[in-house]
This record gives sequence, structure tokens and C-alpha cells, in this order.
Amino acid sequence: MEATLRNNILLSWLVLLQLLGSIASARMPNFIAQDDLNDGQHEIRIHYNGITARQSSVGPDQDSVSGLVLREIHHERHHRLLTMVYVGQTSSQQEDGLSLRDCKITDDMQEVKEFLDTFETDVDLAMDTPTSDSWSGPLHNVTFVHLASDAQLPKYLRPIVHFRSLRAECKSHLRAARRAVKAKRRADHHHQQHKQQQQQLEQHTVDTHSRSKRSLLSLRMPFTKWCGAHYDAQTYGDLGGLVRLDHCCRQHDLHCPFYIPFMEEKYGLRNYHISTINHCGCDQR
Repeated sequence: MEATLRNNILLSWLVLLQLLGSIASARMPNFIAQDDLNDGQHEIRIHYNGITARQSSVGPDQDSVSGLVLREIHHERHHRLLTMVYVGQTSSQQEDGLSLRDCKITDDMQEVKEFLDTFETDVDLAMDTPTSDSWSGPLHNVTFVHLASDAQLPKYLRPIVHFRSLRAECKSHLRAARRAVKAKRRADHHHQQHKQQQQQLEQHTVDTHSRSKRSLLSLRMPFTKWCGAHYDAQTYGDLGGLVRLDHCCRQHDLHCPFYIPFMEEKYGLRNYHISTINHCGCDQR
């Protein structure tokens, strides 16, 4: 019975090795395929050492102000699909002159499967020619080039095959975006609080102004007609019992052209003092 068990295990391993061999033989070679579509889009597909990537781009003349680039990258070991949206134009003369605007990392198996199935279907359709055993040369509107190393990629496309770097870039971008959203929420909350406080202060000011004249008149030095929140003098020469003090208050309040009366606002300031506030230049004189 032990010998039978060993034979079954050996047979299972042989079947598994045959299956792995068939999968390896069916695996795509490393290649880059480029295609110009009728609607002005330019598509690039790359398969390189487990990286499956597709780039779609439009220039400024296709309803885009500065050009848009969409990159979708899958790594067979990480089992994740990385989607990155850039603003800018691609050029073979620069490494990667693009600005990242949005990105997403997903491990949803259905979404990953749909991307890989679509990629393989597009490749199969492009290769459906009498020379389907060739992976170099023009096929329909697509140009395939076999890749022996990433050095054969244009410089601006080489970052596509560095999945970890792109994933780190995306995570950093998402963290920065979350911080910006939180900062905006805090700023909006602070602004709302400040607005409510300002409204309460304005309402308090209105309530203060609506008090009776008797209560306001009480905010004045006794035996004076000029020293306080409001005047009680009928004429310029009308002074109270404390003549010298009243004369000084009258001189202080009336000789300066830049002043803020009691509970009024000027020059971005509000006077909460019971006396008039003068410009410091007037008081120094």
C-alpha cells in the first residue's frame, strides 16, 4: 500500500510538471506593440518579465488641453492592477515628462482578470495573420518588437516595467491627496466657525447699539459733557463742572481727523473703549 501511495504521489508530480511546462510554453514572449487608432489615440502594449502594461494617450489636438496619458500595469507576482492617469505629452526624447494626477491600486480579481483577458484578446487579434509565428514586424496597424531587455524600450516607457516604483509613487500620491482633503476640511470647518463667531459678534454689536440712550449716556465721566462714550454738550463752548478735564476731552476728540468713536468701526478696527480712539500721531502732538 505504501508503494502504491508513492506511485500516486510521483504520478501527481509528473502531471503537475507537464501542466507547468504547457503553461510556460504558452506564456507570451517579451514584446512592445504600438498602434495608432482612428480616433487619434495612440496605444502601447508591453509584456516584459511578468509585467503586462497598456498605455493609451491623446494629444492636445484631441479635445485635451495639455494631453492625457492612461497607464494600466499588472505584475504577475503582486496580483494587483495599477492604474495611473497623467497630464502631459509623451515623447521619445524625454524619460517621463508627465505629471501624475490620479491613480488606483486594486486587487479585485474580476477587474484584474478583465484587464488581462482584454490584453490577450487584443494581442491575439493583432497576431491573427499568416505570419502569426513572428513577433517582429508590422501586423495590421500594429507594430510588434521583441524585447530582449528593457534597454530596447524608449526612455519614457522604461518606468512602466518598474512596478514597485510606480506603486510607491501611487501610494505617495494618494497619501498627499488624503492630507490635502483633510486640510481643506479643517480649513472649511475653521472658516465656518469664524463666520459663526463673526455673526454672533455682529449680533452682539447690534444688540449693544439698540440699548437705551440712558444706558449709553451713563458711560461718561460725572460732571463732564465731553469725557465719555457720547457728548452731552449742546454747543462747542458748553462744558461741565470739571472744566479743565472737559476741555481736555473736547480737545482730544475734536482736533484729530483720524478717529474711531465709541462702538464704531473704521480702518478695519472696532472701538470697544468708552472714549474716542485717535491716531497715535494726533495724541503725540
